Amino acid sequence: MKIKRALAVLLSLLILLTAFPAISLADGAAPIKIEAEDPAYYTLGEGTTLNDGNIYYQGPTAPSGGKYADISGSGSNKARVTYTIPNVTVGTYEFVIAYRVHDSSRSNVQFEVNGVKADSVLDTGPGTGRPLNNIITFTVGSFELVEGTNTVVISVAEDSPKNRFMIDYLLFTPEGYEEEPEEPDEGDYEEDPDLPNNPTPKGETTDEINIYPKPSCYNDSSFYSVTVNGMNVPVYSYNGEFDYVSFSAGKDRMDIEVTVKNLSTISKYSITPQKLEIPTEVNGNKISFSLEKDQYLILAVDGARKLVLAIDPPETDVPAKSGEGIFNVTDAKYGADNTGKNLSTAAIQKAIDDAHEFCGGVVYIPAGVYLIGNLTLKSNVNVYLEGGAVLRAVQDQSQYTMNWHKNSINEDISWWIRTKFGAKNIKIYGRGTIDGDGYQRDKVLKHKYSLNLLVPIACEKFTVDGITFRDSDSWAVIPVRSNDLTFTNVKFLNRFDMGENDGIDVCESQNVVVRNAIGTGLDDPFTTKTWAAHTDIALKPDGSPAWPREPEKVENVLFEDCISWTYCYGFKVGQGCLQDQNNVVFRNGVVFDCSVGIGIHHKYGTGTVSNIVFENIDIERNTCTNDGHRTWLHAEVLSGSNGHGPITGVTIKNINVRDRGTTPAKIIGFDQTSMATDFTLENIRFFGNTVPASTLEQLNILLRENYDDIKIVGDPTSKIQAAYFNTVVNANLSANTDPEGGGVGIKGRDGGYALYNNVDFGNGVDKIDVRLSSLG
Repeated sequence: MKIKRALAVLLSLLILLTAFPAISLADGAAPIKIEAEDPAYYTLGEGTTLNDGNIYYQGPTAPSGGKYADISGSGSNKARVTYTIPNVTVGTYEFVIAYRVHDSSRSNVQFEVNGVKADSVLDTGPGTGRPLNNIITFTVGSFELVEGTNTVVISVAEDSPKNRFMIDYLLFTPEGYEEEPEEPDEGDYEEDPDLPNNPTPKGETTDEINIYPKPSCYNDSSFYSVTVNGMNVPVYSYNGEFDYVSFSAGKDRMDIEVTVKNLSTISKYSITPQKLEIPTEVNGNKISFSLEKDQYLILAVDGARKLVLAIDPPETDVPAKSGEGIFNVTDAKYGADNTGKNLSTAAIQKAIDDAHEFCGGVVYIPAGVYLIGNLTLKSNVNVYLEGGAVLRAVQDQSQYTMNWHKNSINEDISWWIRTKFGAKNIKIYGRGTIDGDGYQRDKVLKHKYSLNLLVPIACEKFTVDGITFRDSDSWAVIPVRSNDLTFTNVKFLNRFDMGENDGIDVCESQNVVVRNAIGTGLDDPFTTKTWAAHTDIALKPDGSPAWPREPEKVENVLFEDCISWTYCYGFKVGQGCLQDQNNVVFRNGVVFDCSVGIGIHHKYGTGTVSNIVFENIDIERNTCTNDGHRTWLHAEVLSGSNGHGPITGVTIKNINVRDRGTTPAKIIGFDQTSMATDFTLENIRFFGNTVPASTLEQLNILLRENYDDIKIVGDPTSKIQAAYFNTVVNANLSANTDPEGGGVGIKGRDGGYALYNNVDFGNGVDKIDVRLSSLG
C-alpha cells in the first residue's frame, strides 16, 4: 500500500495516539492513523456543566449500539475536554477540527494547545436536529507541537449556550507540507497493472439485425407490439411513462411497424428526435417508418404510453463463448445460475478474478438473469454481457457493502458494481442489462438502502459500450476521481416515480466521453459534479473517507449525440461545484421533455465553472416544473452550505427552442465576487423561426443579476418570437395591443392564438410579420 508523507494525527474522543518515534520535519513525517479499536487516552477537565445538551464522542462502542454516546463525568456532562498527544514530531502544525452539531442552539467553542489559546473561536452554528448531519471542518490555527507530551484543550465558553457538539476527528498537518493523493486502504488498492501479456480474444462483427431473447424477469408490453423487417421484437413493459424495445441494427434498411394495442386509430403522434423528420405512414392503429441506420427514438402517441426504441449499432466485437482467455460464467468451473433463482455473485466474481490473472481475459455472461450482490472489477478485464443477459440486484441488504450515507434521503448506499482502486483497462460491453430493480426495493419492499449501479472509482482507461442501465433508485453511474473513460451506445432507462435517479453523474473526473446515449428518469440524466472530502457522498456511513485521494476537478468532458427525458434538467453542470469544472461540452443533444432544457446550477461550493459549451441542442418540450423552473435556460450561482463561486466563459450556440416553458430564463451571479460572466449566445431560435433572436428579451432571459459581458450573435433584424398559446381566449386584437397589457394576439382560423407578450415594438410600428408554424 502506498503511504502519504504527511503527519496526520486523527483523534476522536475515544481515539488518541499511542507513542511513536519523533523525527524531524525535514526527514518527512511518517503517516499515523489510529483506528477505533486502538487504545485511547483522554481526561475530562474541570469546566461548566452542560445543562442543555451533551458533548458526544465517536467510538467503537456506545449505549444501545448507537454510534454516538454521552461523555459522563461526576454524574454530569462537562463542557471541557483535554487530549494528551505523546511524542509528536517537533514543528509548526495547522490544527483542523471536524465536527457535527445536533441541536438548534449555537455554541462558542474555544481551543488551547500547549497552554496557547487560539485566536479563533468556533461558532458551531445551528444543527439540524439529527446527529448524523454532514461533517463540518474548521481551521483553528497554527501551533508549535513539541517532542513529548502535547496537550489540547477544547471547551465551550461559560457564557455560551450549550448544544450537542460532536467531534469527529482532530487533524494536525506540518507547516509547508505538500500533500500527495491519499491512497486507498491496503486490500482495496490495485497496484499499477502490467501491460497485458495475453491479448484480448478478438470478436466478430454482426451484419444482420439482431433481436435478443426476452429475459424471464421482464413482462411484455400491453400497449405496443413492434416488428422490424417482419420479425417480432420483444417490447418490455416498464412504468407508467414508457415501455421500451431494444435490438441491434444490421447493414440493411430496417422497416419498422409499431402497433398501438389500446387504440383503434392514431390521431396525434410524434417521433423524437423531431429534427430527423422521419417519414411515417399511419394506418389505423399502426405507425410504419424506415431507418437506414441505428437510432434512439421516442414515439409519443396520444392516448398511450411513450415508447422508447433503442436501436443500437451492429456489434463489432462479439467474443467466442469459450476458448483461451474466455471465462464463461455458466461453465461448470463457475456455475452461475442464469435463471435468476439463486445468487451468482461468487461465480461471476471468480470469473472476473481469473480474467484479471489472465491479464486481458473476457468474462462471458450468456443470456439469462443473474441475481447478484456487490461485484469488484479489476485491471485488464473485459466483461461481455450478451443480448438478453441481465445482472439483477438481489433484494437482500446483507449481500451489499454500504459505501456511503446520503443525507438528503437518510439512506445508506452501496456501490453495486465498482472498480478496484487503481484499476486500469476495463471494458463492459455487449447488449445486456444492468438492472438495479430499484422500484421493488424502494416502493414495494420499502428497504432503507439504495444502489449506485456502476461506480468506476480511482481508475483509468475504462469503457462501457452498448449496455442498458435500468431501474436505479440512486444515481445510476458515477465515475469518481478517474480519467480516460468512454461510454458509447448506452441507455440509462430510469423511472419517473422515484427520485435521486440520475443517469450518469461525472464526479471529479477528467477526459470523459459520453456518446450516443439516451437517458430517462425523474432526475437529471446527464450532469457533472465536484465535491469536498467532507461531503456525504465521499464518506463511509461511519464518517471515514470512502473516496481515495484528494478532491479533483472536472475537466474535458464531452456529452455528444445524447437524448434526454426528465422532470429536471436535460443537460446540466452541477449541483456540486466544490472544485473547479472546466471544459464541459454538450453537443448534438435532444431534450424530449424537461423542466430546464440546459443549465449551470452552481450550488454547493466555491469552485470556478468555466469554458462550458452547449451546442446544437434541440429542446422539443418543456412541460415540467421543478424548483419553480420551467424554462429553456437556467444559469445561476447559489450559496449552498459550502459557499459560492463564479461562472465564466459559456458558449450557447445553435439552439432550437421549440418550447421555452412558462418561466423566464436566468443568467444570475451571486455577488460581485461570484459573477456570471462572458456568455456568448449564438444562433438561438424559437418556435421554428428561421431568424435567430437578437436581444435578451427575445431570448426570454428576463432574470439577470450580477452578470457581465453577455454577447448575442445573430441578425439584429430578426423577427419577434411568438409564445404559442393554444387555448381560445375571449379577446381581440385591440384588447391585446393595450400598452399596459404589453402584447399582441393573432387569432388563427382554428381559434388558436399566438401571443406576443411583453414586447416593445418601437415607435411608429403599425404592422408586424408573422410566420405560421405547426403548434405541435
